[in-house]
Amino acid sequence: MKTIIPSKYEFFSKIFPTYIACLPLLLLFKSVSEYAKFLDELNNMGVVFFNVTIYLVISYFFVSVVRGFGKFLETNFFDSEKSFPTTNFLLYQNDEFSKRYKESIRNKISTDFGIQLLSETDEANDVNEAKNTIKDVVGLIRNKVGKGKLLLNYNIQYGFIRNLIGGSILGFIFSGINLIVLDNTSILYKITLWLMAFYILLTVAYKPILRFFSKLYAQRLYSEFLSL
Repeated sequence: MKTIIPSKYEFFSKIFPTYIACLPLLLLFKSVSEYAKFLDELNNMGVVFFNVTIYLVISYFFVSVVRGFGKFLETNFFDSEKSFPTTNFLLYQNDEFSKRYKESIRNKISTDFGIQLLSETDEANDVNEAKNTIKDVVGLIRNKVGKGKLLLNYNIQYGFIRNLIGGSILGFIFSGINLIVLDNTSILYKITLWLMAFYILLTVAYKPILRFFSKLYAQRLYSEFLSL
């Protein structure tokens, strides 16, 4: 039976970045007295279950939206994982890993899964097939390594950054609404300005940020795979 309590990965890589993305919305709720009165009325009526249910439904919706934006950016930037570091690092044309290190990984893949990655000559003739083969094998490697020793932390780190970047799109929209609705002399308005700047920065710089954290994850994945 699946527990409703979120795992460490779900909390830090999905829920936490969603709340950061929704901060402008929370600020807007705080500024609207009618919303506060509405909640008071619900509590006074004793409709606690209804209140909690609505909260969970809304939270799940925003978590799904934020993760969807994050996956969309990731899929487009990394060409559906064919350009993800876990794929690129094993290509002969990539120099992130030494040739000996790559050969060690390729040999272990052959031993553990019975799959031969394309040779250097075949890769040069059909890079796309080489990438597809590596991408398919990476799924097997992830299943074999599982959470690993430290891999889960790297996975959480990457998931948090990816979803935070995706959520920045939502945060930017909420911030824009706040700047229209809120009094421009209020502290909430000024906080919203800072939040909007933060979301814009994430959106503009998302490529090098994603590239950096995805590299850390890929390096750790192969390190732990070889240690098995």
